[in-house]
Amino acid sequence: MKSSLRRVEEAIRRTAAFSECVFITQHAQNRMIERQVTLTQVLSCLRSGVFIEGPTLDSYQQIGHKATMQLVCAGSVIQVALKLVDQGQVIVITVI
Repeated sequence: MKSSLRRVEEAIRRTAAFSECVFITQHAQNRMIERQVTLTQVLSCLRSGVFIEGPTLDSYQQIGHKATMQLVCAGSVIQVALKLVDQGQVIVITVI
């Protein structure tokens, strides 16, 4: 039987496979521009990056799971902080 964290990891990847289920906050959009990171790179990180933090239950808002993922893409290390909400959506909080 899979652990609950493993199921959350799989849910993040499965949800990110559909770009219409990924929402980018204004803050994350600003960081993407500032750091010259494309939407394609963010989606690649969500779909095939490694988890460097979490996923953990979001204790602040009591709903969903948060995590940080990392991927080396086009010679750059990209990190994406995200939240998986129960409605099957991934919210990108920031891009590092």
